[in-house]
Amino acid sequence: MRQGVINKQHQNDHPLVATSNQSLTKIDISDIRKGNVLGQGAFGQVCKAKWLSKNRQVACKVIRVTPQRRHLEESFRKELAAYVELSGAFILKTFGYGDRMLDNGVKECYLITELMHRGSLANVIHNRDEKISLRRKFSMACHIASGMRKLHAHTMIHRDIRPDNILVSSNFTAKIGDMGIAHIFNPDERHTLIGCLPFMPPEFHRGDGQYDQSLDVFTYGLTLNELFTEKIHRFNQSTKHVQLIEQSPIFIDLILKCILDESTRRPTAIKLEHTLHKYRQAVDRHIKEKCPNYTNQTIATKDSIFIRFYNEYHQQEKAKPKAVFSPPPRPHINLDLIRQHFEDMMKQFSSIDEKDADRNKDQSEVMKFKKYLDNPSSVPVIGPIKKDRRPSTPSPNCHPAEQENHQHFLRVIKHRRSRTPSPIPPHLKDPLHDQDFFHMPDRCRALGNNHDDIEQRMRRLGFKAVVDHPSPHFDQIMRKLK
Repeated sequence: MRQGVINKQHQNDHPLVATSNQSLTKIDISDIRKGNVLGQGAFGQVCKAKWLSKNRQVACKVIRVTPQRRHLEESFRKELAAYVELSGAFILKTFGYGDRMLDNGVKECYLITELMHRGSLANVIHNRDEKISLRRKFSMACHIASGMRKLHAHTMIHRDIRPDNILVSSNFTAKIGDMGIAHIFNPDERHTLIGCLPFMPPEFHRGDGQYDQSLDVFTYGLTLNELFTEKIHRFNQSTKHVQLIEQSPIFIDLILKCILDESTRRPTAIKLEHTLHKYRQAVDRHIKEKCPNYTNQTIATKDSIFIRFYNEYHQQEKAKPKAVFSPPPRPHINLDLIRQHFEDMMKQFSSIDEKDADRNKDQSEVMKFKKYLDNPSSVPVIGPIKKDRRPSTPSPNCHPAEQENHQHFLRVIKHRRSRTPSPIPPHLKDPLHDQDFFHMPDRCRALGNNHDDIEQRMRRLGFKAVVDHPSPHFDQIMRKLK
């Protein structure tokens, strides 16, 4: 089954319902015939039943929802959604569901699952009539670790992994059940305080709801120790700490890591599954090669063989140097693939503006560019620089201009090309000088170096001889000029 995708709207409306490619069938309750009661709880019971139309032995979990206990229907709906999302190996298989209303207003909700003939793991551990070997117990520990890893891969927390909620089939396959309190893990929210208190870690007892998937690792470690020792741990009600009455003969270091008070130092479900399966492959190989008569041995002999091999293999694993992870090799670069990709891209671009390309393909510039694309390594040849063949001297046919007018023209051009032009100095020999630059009523020509002209100009302006003071009529003349 593909991993479900949890969307935000679905998570808000149904905290545990995740979209998936599987769905459960609603079964008619009349098609289920209930039998003996397998377990009894405060709000319901689990019965052995028969699915008549399928002729199959099943287990039927019945929850009675009264008007005062409507929250039980919500718990049933969450468990149903969790089984839809996680149905598979080492998770209890669910076939369908149903419900019916009774006359007294009580609603019965039915959950139809596979029948686990040996009941809970707690029954298997403490069954005095049938003892099982450490190897078989170790195999069930691997099953539980795989189921917990799948649960965590779907961003869920079970919150109650313990022997009472682990179900065992007739061939000793362990599966995680009782998903009614499983919850989608969100690190930004606080969780409700649900679970069996003697199995809960210290962060659970703080009461702030700040816990994560490492809670399941803690309860799994306590389950392993009870599985291998057949002794229940002791819970201190005042200090809220657990104490192992007897330590497991195998995997005690792994168990102690799982029940550490600091949640961040506990191993993950993936790490647990990898470690246990590595030991399982090694012990299976050892028994196949070194102990061909293993199945005919007594339980005590089988356990001694397993413990002896575990101690030897565990010492070898501890003596091994830690693996140094080298960086992965650089990926191989397929030049042919890159070249083909480039050609495909060029074909796409070549289809753009084909008319314009056909129209200009015969132009010399286009031909040069195409030639350069065909052979990019070729260096284009630069032609000779054209020389200025104009004569350095003017042609004799050119109209000879007066030198004075030519110099005046150059001054005007220089003035216009300057960034911040300054006034053009007057050309005293220009007859239009007074008209262009001095708009005054005085129409006398420009002064030269002649002393007589200067005296004549001073007399006309009202000055007396060469004395530097104005005549009586000077103010009147200046008012007229203004």
